[in-house]
Amino acid sequence: MRPGERLAALAIVLLAFALRLYRLGDQSLWFDEAGSLDWATHGIAGLTGDFNPPLYYASLGAWVSLTGTSEFALRYLSLLASVLAVPLLIAVVRRVASWPVALGAGLVLATSPFAVYYGQEARMYSLLLAETLLLGWLLPHAMRRDSAAAGYAATAIAGLLTHYFFVVPLALSGLWWLASTLRTGKAAPLRRLAVAHLAVLAACIPWFWHVSQRAITRRDFWRVQLPPDELALDLLRTFAFGEAWLEHFDQSWLIAVGLALGLTGLVWRGSRLAVAGSLAVLAAGWALVAWAPQPIYTARYLIVVLPAFAVVLAGVLGALTAKRRGPVGPAVATGATGAFLVVLVALHAPALQTLYFDSRYQRDDYRLLVERMRPIARPDDSFVFLSGRLDLPFRYYFGGHGRDVLLDDDRRYPPGDRSPALVSLLADERVDRVWLVRSIAAADFINDPAKTVPATFQAAGGQPTADVAVKGLVAVLYEKASWRGRAAAAPLGAEFGGVVRLDAATVERNQQGVTVELFWESVEPISGPLAYSIQVLRGGELLGQHDAQVGGRFADALGTRGGRQRDVAEVSLPASARGLEVAIAVYRPATGERLQTAGDFGFSPNLKRIGAVPEP
Repeated sequence: MRPGERLAALAIVLLAFALRLYRLGDQSLWFDEAGSLDWATHGIAGLTGDFNPPLYYASLGAWVSLTGTSEFALRYLSLLASVLAVPLLIAVVRRVASWPVALGAGLVLATSPFAVYYGQEARMYSLLLAETLLLGWLLPHAMRRDSAAAGYAATAIAGLLTHYFFVVPLALSGLWWLASTLRTGKAAPLRRLAVAHLAVLAACIPWFWHVSQRAITRRDFWRVQLPPDELALDLLRTFAFGEAWLEHFDQSWLIAVGLALGLTGLVWRGSRLAVAGSLAVLAAGWALVAWAPQPIYTARYLIVVLPAFAVVLAGVLGALTAKRRGPVGPAVATGATGAFLVVLVALHAPALQTLYFDSRYQRDDYRLLVERMRPIARPDDSFVFLSGRLDLPFRYYFGGHGRDVLLDDDRRYPPGDRSPALVSLLADERVDRVWLVRSIAAADFINDPAKTVPATFQAAGGQPTADVAVKGLVAVLYEKASWRGRAAAAPLGAEFGGVVRLDAATVERNQQGVTVELFWESVEPISGPLAYSIQVLRGGELLGQHDAQVGGRFADALGTRGGRQRDVAEVSLPASARGLEVAIAVYRPATGERLQTAGDFGFSPNLKRIGAVPEP
């Protein structure tokens, strides 16, 4: 590689990094990203809880243990994988085409709105793209050396445990390896081929067996039955301009001209292997979703095909810079190359601007929803989520400790139907207030077209008393007369020893005594058991006490920073007792030492007042 080529490659990689870094943490997490965090941070149960393979979730779990769980930190892992894909593509293409084509392909991928979008999303697609290109880079080495064959097998295992559509590059690379081996007639490459792919099969069988044991129900609205020609056009438009592609003119002719020129350039330059490989990858991806018995089409699954598209498009540079077979001189070739780059940037820049700033293509704004709900909502409010997994991004921003009901988003609610979980929630005497949180697109048009779920609230006597609407989301607060007048969760924010915080608490009087609900949040990971002591006092006299472990049998939930848990304490008292108040202390049961807090009682240090006991 000459210094100028090395400098150009570095500039392209830095450009890719800048485009993916820009506004990385600006948008709210949406439910797929919050699902990634949930599965990544719940151990083996989380890694095996999703239909998708576990490698990305395991990687993300290790990553957030070092970086935290902000939007920026969660997405940065995808950014790294997406940027890494650019030099890998340049290296792979350089083996089968000229430097201008390799650098052009790298530039197409670096500025691709499609690649930028998934380089800014906490999902597995950028990792899948990088693994695809790493497999292609290792392939020729794997035919000659055992160590490279081992790396090829490890990459293939990682790819299949990242996403099922990795089968496209794996199958094509295996076929190319087999064809090359049969053509040469050498035994060693054939042995390496067999050993590598048998190792991949052996390593992935346990996961595929696990998946086969689960009942997998795919959402109908992910199944898109497109005619093959429309599907091909949709894929090419998405690869060229991203999922936020320009709408003010038809790009079909532009894409067709670009691809035709690219293929011509590759052939003219003598890069027949690049032509064959790119067309094979594009055709295989298209056929997989066009002719599958039950096609589940979404363009992001075919991000493994994007490099082939970039190579074909960059083939234009092969025609512009060919010296042996073309009449153009160096000056004309340089000018034409500059024109190609200008056209590429002119087309990608508006699409990127749309991606960054057009609200139509931005994720549903859970962060803004929670900000607007804060003045109204309470930590112990209950929530009904009409569409699947809406609870995860909502709880990421809201926190809180109320009861959630997640209505199955694969189920439809015809008129007259009532969800048993929802009916149970509304009949629970301990429920104070209930929010209905809906995704506008999913809830209104797919899950509940007859508005049966709001009707269930009304049947229980609930009336909407507040609503909040933001981009893509609506939250409606329902209350009824019999729900009001109960003890609301009083916000406290009392920290104990800098380890755990009591966010809020409720105090209720009943025939047996006093019921206290505690809503905890860990400030730092709790490494050892903590206990709390609820004390009912009258004028400094202790009338009743309840001691228990913080978090109870679910104390593990407080083992990570920001973990939350709810406890309920019952203190028996005479029915005639009046003028009572409740206080709490937190201590280490092994030593009895109380954790320091801003106490409210001079006679007992580190004892925090919760509130007065309602009169019976």
